[in-house]
Amino acid sequence: RDNVKYAPARGKYKVYIIDEVHMLSGAAFNAFLKTLEEPPPHVIFILATTDPKKVPLTVLSRCQRFDFKPIPPEILVESLKRILAGEGVPFDPAALPLLVRAAEGRLRDALSLLDAALAYGGGRLEGEALARLLGASAPAQIRALVSALVAADAGAALEGIDRAVRDGQDPAGLCREAVEAIRRLLIVKAAPSISLPDLTAAEIAEIKSQGERVSVEELLFILMVL
Repeated sequence: RDNVKYAPARGKYKVYIIDEVHMLSGAAFNAFLKTLEEPPPHVIFILATTDPKKVPLTVLSRCQRFDFKPIPPEILVESLKRILAGEGVPFDPAALPLLVRAAEGRLRDALSLLDAALAYGGGRLEGEALARLLGASAPAQIRALVSALVAADAGAALEGIDRAVRDGQDPAGLCREAVEAIRRLLIVKAAPSISLPDLTAAEIAEIKSQGERVSVEELLFILMVL
C-alpha cells in the first residue's frame, strides 16, 4: 500500500500478484480497499484465489473476474503427445490417460509428472513405471480387479487385492482407482453418448465388453460398497 504511489522503475506498470487472496484477514481487506478503489494508473493488481466466495463483495465488485477451468483431458493428451513427439521420446499410449488423470486438468502438473516419469523410466514413458511413480496400481491390476468384481468372482478379487497389498500398494489408493474405473464403466453403460477422451480406444472397447455382463443397478451397488 505504501509503495503503489511510486512509478515503476522500468516498464509501464507495477503488477502486484496476491495469491490465495481469500486468506487475507478482514482488517487487511479493509486496509486494501481504498487502494483498490482508486489505484494509481501505473498499478495493476491480480488477485488469485481458489475460493472466490470468501472474498468480500466490496472487493469482488471492483475487479474484473476471470474463472480458470481445468484443461479438458483430450487437449492435455494431445499436448503431451506433441511434446513427446517433438522431443523424440518413446512412450506407451496407455500411460497418457494415467498421467492426465493424475494432473487433474493442470498442464504444469502434467509436465512436472512427465519429467519425473521420464527420469524414473530411463527416458521412456511406460504405464507400469508411471503407476509405480504415482503410487498407483498398474492399469492391468485395476482392469483385473474390475473384471473380477463385475463377474462376482470373489476369489479373483481377493487375490488381486492381496497381490496389490503385498506389492506395497496403498489399499485406499487401490479403492479410489477401482471407484474411478467402475464410474467410467457406469458412464459407458448408462450414457454411451458421453465422451471419455482420457481413455484409449482399446480401453473403451474393453469397458463396453465388461458392461455387457453387468446391469446399472449392480454397478451402483459395487460403487456403494467401494
